[in-house]
Amino acid sequence: MDFELGQFSDLMYELKKDDSINLMLFLGSTLGNHSDLSRVLTNFRDSMTSKDYLILGVELTNFVKVHNLLSHYDNEYAKNFATYTLSQLGVKDGEYKYDVSWNDKVNQVEIRALLNQPVKIEIADEKFTLQKNENILLARSIKFTEYTITKLLSDVGFRTELLTTSEDRGYLLTMIQPTRYSA
Repeated sequence: MDFELGQFSDLMYELKKDDSINLMLFLGSTLGNHSDLSRVLTNFRDSMTSKDYLILGVELTNFVKVHNLLSHYDNEYAKNFATYTLSQLGVKDGEYKYDVSWNDKVNQVEIRALLNQPVKIEIADEKFTLQKNENILLARSIKFTEYTITKLLSDVGFRTELLTTSEDRGYLLTMIQPTRYSA
């Protein structure tokens, strides 16, 4: 299911026929990989009743020690995954530099292909050339602190029922509910 596409209240309705309370899990730190975090969370919220719960898990990042996490994205496995589409388009490994960096403005890791020569691309009947020194954003992963994730959840209309972090404060687990009142 594409969480950015829209709400899924029709699926949730089927689960509530017996007046049960739904408990949804969104774990694995994948929230930061979506292009519109607010939309994803709003879709969850709009698909829930005020009695339902969502347990969300995200990796926490100490923005002062960002350099420690870049190596998770700068290895052969991550490179093969991030550059797969380029290879399918016929872009060869030597035609670009694989670059992993931190964007302070939006608190995210960014993976780019920095072209070191012109590259011809053909998609369907369209042909075009990407020029030397152009860069292609291949992947990004938004990172959170305890403050940034709880603010985001509050801003989209969730209230926190329970929040805990791992002992090393590297992972946050929170149980949230829509900020609505039962009639």
